[in-house]
Amino acid sequence: MNVESDNELEALTLGFREFNRFYTDKIGVLNSRLVDSEFSLTEARVLFELFHNKGITAQTLQRLFHIDRGYLSRILKEFESNDLLVKKASPEDARKKLLYLSPKGQRAFEKLNHLSHQSMKQLLAKLARPEQNALLDAMHAIEQILGKSNDRYQQYHLRTLQPGDIGHIAHRQMLLYQQAFDWNINYEVIAAEILCQFVKNFDPDKEQSWIAEANGKIIGSVFLAKESDSVAKLRLLYVEPEARGLGLGTRLVGECVEAARKANYQTLKLWTQSSLISARRIYKHFGFRAIAVESHELFGPQTDGEYWQLDL
Repeated sequence: MNVESDNELEALTLGFREFNRFYTDKIGVLNSRLVDSEFSLTEARVLFELFHNKGITAQTLQRLFHIDRGYLSRILKEFESNDLLVKKASPEDARKKLLYLSPKGQRAFEKLNHLSHQSMKQLLAKLARPEQNALLDAMHAIEQILGKSNDRYQQYHLRTLQPGDIGHIAHRQMLLYQQAFDWNINYEVIAAEILCQFVKNFDPDKEQSWIAEANGKIIGSVFLAKESDSVAKLRLLYVEPEARGLGLGTRLVGECVEAARKANYQTLKLWTQSSLISARRIYKHFGFRAIAVESHELFGPQTDGEYWQLDL
């Protein structure tokens, strides 16, 4: 590593540590609001895991928390003596003890969880909606980069369009494309118009929507829209950054193509941009081919709009 790179890394490290101190102090203030509870922060975390992972072992808890085995053992013994914890022999190995919260332990967790939830809610309530969204997006980015995991999105499900989705999808796509390509608000207007027309003219026999949702959050979408009895359009495909790598984009396009075939369309068309490299790769995978390219400045910066189609 050269001197310049080392200096840059040193500056980044100092910034990282400064944020860590700020965040630790902020969380400390929030946790101080739990003084009405009888539990320490570590005990509260153990309660949380016991509630959400019924039948967990002490060994697994220790790996989750990276804490001293003796310290964890003392916490579990205290929980047991206070009738918060029940130990049961594993059906596979009687020597292995599975841990469960007792009814009293569940009530203790629910009270503690409510206090924690309210303290976080009060903090967020002080922020404007754009600030709330920006904060959660930044947290998701940190979680993804440092954890290198999108496991929390593995159990996504697909549903149809619901009230509130139009504004959300247009908003999220606008923010993502503005950050990535500096597109202007004209894109959001066009996306909103497409969605409004989709709802106004919806033909249940020929059109369909797929909204990917995980843990109550929209993480992607695509739409099959009718142009004529024989021609359909694939519209507004997108996947949230933290949910990429799951094959969700491929799944969404696959659902759209299959539905177009079942609706007896002869051609499936789409309009994309040369900068949307991942999407273009998916389209090629399904046999779409680019039939025309047109340079434009609809969204601000000059870009190449590409017209693709798939013969069904």
